[in-house]
Amino acid sequence: IACELLTVTWSTIAVNKLAETAAAPATSVMQLLSRDYELEWIGCNVNFMIGLLGFAACLVTFACTSFGPAKHFVSLFVAASFCLMMSIINDGVAKGDGGEFSFAGNFAGLLIRYLQLLLTKILKAPGMCSVASVLLFTASAVYAVKLLRHQAHTDDEQ
Repeated sequence: IACELLTVTWSTIAVNKLAETAAAPATSVMQLLSRDYELEWIGCNVNFMIGLLGFAACLVTFACTSFGPAKHFVSLFVAASFCLMMSIINDGVAKGDGGEFSFAGNFAGLLIRYLQLLLTKILKAPGMCSVASVLLFTASAVYAVKLLRHQAHTDDEQ
């Protein structure tokens, strides 16, 4: 849900900027986006896709804990859908504007570009909330790694 909320935030800011500021003429929407709204555009897409994929992962977790013998069928079906979603996403990212321009070659490249743009923005003008966000995300990632290591150690003992 957090990624979907970020999607709404990025898209709202982009629409507001489009309505409130004068943009230089562009030969295409893709040119306008890449020139003036790259972070917002990529931020919307990356967060929306991560949110969808996260939702699919939650469905697998729910199936494994709730469906008894049917958990295998449901988990495999959701995993197949997950793979198809990744394929569709990668194809769409690679096609870009249908011509020669693309923000990245696949979703991983788009995610890396998003992180580059976001960190550049934060480093150029570090506000209290953006710095707090980086620190909290880092703490979350460290905690997740510790949790996974602890779980792996616990599984080894059993």
